[in-house]
Amino acid sequence: MYNYKWYAYILIAVNLILEPYISKWFSIGIAYPDVLLILILMLSMGKKDSQIIIISSVTGFIYDMLYSSFLGPMTILLFLRGLVSIIIGRRFKKENIFVLTTVGFIMAFISRLYTIILSSGISDFIRGFSLFIQDIGFSALYTSLIIMLITIILFIVYNSFGKRSKRHFYGHNSQDT
Repeated sequence: MYNYKWYAYILIAVNLILEPYISKWFSIGIAYPDVLLILILMLSMGKKDSQIIIISSVTGFIYDMLYSSFLGPMTILLFLRGLVSIIIGRRFKKENIFVLTTVGFIMAFISRLYTIILSSGISDFIRGFSLFIQDIGFSALYTSLIIMLITIILFIVYNSFGKRSKRHFYGHNSQDT
């Protein structure tokens, strides 16, 4: 029996500490990938539901404490993203590249739209609608392309090594197959 709960704490630390640096390295103009969404979707392929909820909720709560004047909006958003990724992880095949890319695009688009409206306000968002939509769309597309690339790599690795790779990537043992 293996205990995978330490993944949750490592991913929270990676997201909170390294995401500003990763965003600077991988940004194209004003568009940057949503690292937490990528981590959560990749973790949902391994059926680690409790860790997804913990990572999403704790990260949202910390974002609210650091960047918001009141608690709740980012916690709710990231919690809902965690629930959607759990549903996707349970419902579809683990390496379904099209579904993960499409869901990643939709979730990145909605998340980015929500955070821009929270930070700028509705009236400013409506005034700068074309600029914001271009930023939101390109960031969502960029995030979904990274999700697609990672999913393709995991699909190739998963199918090339058999049971050993399945055990390492998804936390299953030989009795689960």
